[in-house]
Amino acid sequence: MSRIAFLRRANFAPLALLAIALAACGGPRERPNVVLISIDTLRADRLPVYGYGAGSTPAIDALARDSVRFDAAYANYPLTLPSHVSLFTGLLPPRHGVRDNLGYRLDGAAHPTVAARLRAAGYSTGGFVSAYVLRGDTGVGSGFDVWDAPGLGSRREFLDLAQRPGSKTLEAARAWLAGRGAGPFFLFLHLYEPHAPYDPPEPFRSRFADPYDGEVATADEVVGRLLDDLRARGLYQDAIVALVSDHGEGLGDHGESKHGIFLYRATLRVPVLVKLPAARRAGEVIASPVELVDLPNTLLVAAGLDRDETLDGLDALGRLPADRGTYAETFYPRLHFGWSDLHAWTESRWSLVDGPAAELFDLAADPGQRENLLATERREAARLRGEISRRDVPLAAPDSSDAEAARKLAALGYLTGTVDAGDRLPDPRTQRDLLADLESGTDAYFAGDDERALELLGRVVERNPGMRDVWGILARVLDRMGRPREALRAWDRLLELSGGAPDAALLVGERHLAVGDVARARALAEIAASAEPEKADELFAEVALAEGRDAEADALLERVLAAGVASEPTRRRLGLKALAAGDPARALEILSPLEADGGPDSWILLALARAETGAGEAGVELLARARAAAPSE
Repeated sequence: MSRIAFLRRANFAPLALLAIALAACGGPRERPNVVLISIDTLRADRLPVYGYGAGSTPAIDALARDSVRFDAAYANYPLTLPSHVSLFTGLLPPRHGVRDNLGYRLDGAAHPTVAARLRAAGYSTGGFVSAYVLRGDTGVGSGFDVWDAPGLGSRREFLDLAQRPGSKTLEAARAWLAGRGAGPFFLFLHLYEPHAPYDPPEPFRSRFADPYDGEVATADEVVGRLLDDLRARGLYQDAIVALVSDHGEGLGDHGESKHGIFLYRATLRVPVLVKLPAARRAGEVIASPVELVDLPNTLLVAAGLDRDETLDGLDALGRLPADRGTYAETFYPRLHFGWSDLHAWTESRWSLVDGPAAELFDLAADPGQRENLLATERREAARLRGEISRRDVPLAAPDSSDAEAARKLAALGYLTGTVDAGDRLPDPRTQRDLLADLESGTDAYFAGDDERALELLGRVVERNPGMRDVWGILARVLDRMGRPREALRAWDRLLELSGGAPDAALLVGERHLAVGDVARARALAEIAASAEPEKADELFAEVALAEGRDAEADALLERVLAAGVASEPTRRRLGLKALAAGDPARALEILSPLEADGGPDSWILLALARAETGAGEAGVELLARARAAAPSE
């Protein structure tokens, strides 16, 4: 006889029955914790769980055994920021409006993220990311109680390369887990391995012939440590754990080694694993196409909340339409290289990549997308093009393209211009030889082969002088070669082509200041200040220092520090000032972020601060790091 039946026969009151019944099943259940892991730039077909034979990812393999695996999952944009905004909002890029890594911000009030929805349901929300491109002022962290992102370090860095090791990001996430209060939580962990340049640490560098595989293994090790931590805290079994990537990587397929330009499966097909509480549905494989915009509704429903019918994404664990298709776009070629944007629609069988010309592929017969069937399947192509046209909206100009910035640049002698939506631009798929020179030249720059980089990138801008980003790499090459005047001309060209983008104005202003043109540096800081006032304060401070106004400069830098956008040089100056003033605790507070994001000079200062606060042993380790990084000094 059951406990409830026995109580009925004993004539227990109904309320007493209810209380005892609830106690018998542990009381009302708390909503499950939700963990979302995003591994940047991870192709699905470079994971063993998706059939890859050369890799090693034991942690992801183990998670997959507990999970539902989606075999045909696609990103909506092959760039980090737009893709993560779709992942968080459940909206396609034309609806949320973030269509590049630069110049666009998410309006979190208009487009709530899954974090905001879970927070409204009583969840604590913490996001921990490894790349500056996902910094908080992009709006991507909307809805998170804590959004922890690396700093830029120095404005001389490429924005998409400003990062920290995933192990450091995990440390911050684990500290948040340990200190959180009661109630359910939503944890987001973003890893930037295996984003280029591929430079895995040991032991993975030695274990893998392909450094991309080594970076994937590095990310897997971090994932394993997080999952082990959840198990040790007794949180894994009942949690929802999802693992995704924001986009793939070309790796030479279709003539693209990186990502952002083309819309083939190499850069769009991503891994998606979803572990449900108690590993329900473990081992199930879903073959129907899904997309990253499906994740918010999938997680909400799995957590026992209502599905939001206004989102573009569906509940991927529910019943999917038989004719399901996925949308993707890229405006990166238009915004950065003066080439046409591309759009794609992908179904179980058919995939259309549309631009000035169209390509239609039968994925059942041609998963590598090598044979264009447009000539024989025009009806299918027209149908898929109709799906694209129903979702696309015209590109809004980046935030920096305002009339006031253009006017100020013109007053300084810069000729600015933007690409009009009606311009007929080259199809990026016809520019593969130019793209090869661009990618090889960029690789040469990162390898330190400046002569080769100068040759290749010079050839690129000779053929296409409107390629904004290439001028920035050329300028860095010339700076490194000790040719500052030529570099400055390249920086000025970058600024003209950017239309006054704040980051470009600050970079170029810093260069003019370095050659003694204080007035122009100040004018460029004023241009940047309209959109990025806190970042412009750094350049204003450097101008003040050049003019001998040290107190004003330090006040500006303190404001930058308080705003959370301080670069490495700013932290170094303020940290040194605190040490000189006999306040090592304050110096330690200022300099500590540079342990992960800084260089040898910063580590030496941080070591001094630690020594003066009684943490000399940690300081000795930092000095050893600094010596190893600069052995000739």
